[in-house]
Amino acid sequence: MRQLYLTNNDCYKRNTAKADSRYIRFQERGPQGIMMHSTGADNPNLRRYVGPDDGNLGVNIYGNHWNNPGLDVCVHAFIGETKDGSVECYQTLPWNYRGWHSGAEANDTHISIEICEDDLKSAAYFRATRDMALDVVSELCMEFGFDPLTNGILIDHSEGAAMGIASNHGDVTHWWSRFGYSMNHFRRDVARRMKEKENAMKKEIEDFIRKEIKTAVGNIKIPMPNVDAAAANAAQNAVNGALSIWGTQDKHSRWADDAIQWAKDNKLVNGHEAGNFGWEKPITREELITILHRFSLMLEQRQKAQ
Repeated sequence: MRQLYLTNNDCYKRNTAKADSRYIRFQERGPQGIMMHSTGADNPNLRRYVGPDDGNLGVNIYGNHWNNPGLDVCVHAFIGETKDGSVECYQTLPWNYRGWHSGAEANDTHISIEICEDDLKSAAYFRATRDMALDVVSELCMEFGFDPLTNGILIDHSEGAAMGIASNHGDVTHWWSRFGYSMNHFRRDVARRMKEKENAMKKEIEDFIRKEIKTAVGNIKIPMPNVDAAAANAAQNAVNGALSIWGTQDKHSRWADDAIQWAKDNKLVNGHEAGNFGWEKPITREELITILHRFSLMLEQRQKAQ
């Protein structure tokens, strides 16, 4: 994902100035969901909406992109074609800025992703933009702890209209339905993509931990006689679960809820300042050894209790 903020757009300026309580609230609380949009015009070029040219977009000879004052619209990201015809995503607002995209209350709650439409006839363009949207939205759901299958979290403009939180538009369903695809399919595919990424992340971390432990202690085995096997397995699973959230943001993924709570309750992981546990930060050798040390002490206490 590339980044080109629409700093000349009035929406960006009002967020920067924290113009009223709506902008302050969105920035402090953060987004509560994601709304999908499409442009409603036959122009797949990102440069129509994103500018100025960064060398990748191409030049908008009319200068009528959205990085201008006097517009009443602004979204968080666009998906469309660059000057060489490849499909990419450009982030155009910080995720914690209040956008102008729904024409109603969803501006106060949802991130907006806008896909540049073509003539709505190309299956290849539909698939390319849909796949890019899957990547972007799955990353955002993981970053903000969203469950895409929960009602109201991941919706399109037409669904927002039906819920009474957006203006009466038909996107993106009017386009995707032409190819037998729906928002239900999209939500399902986002959830699947998230699981794939989480599994890949977990494997990467497990491989890293094995490598670091081997580097630190070689093949030394520390015997722990008379430790209840079930308790040891449960503790080990909790430690693995706590470690496996490395790489996420401050809000962890739901699949790690039980392990994280268990690790907190048993003081395997302690927070830093104001409840910030730093889930998004890589784990250092010092932190790894500290967690293993606490794990060992916990097992000793269990042995004594028995």
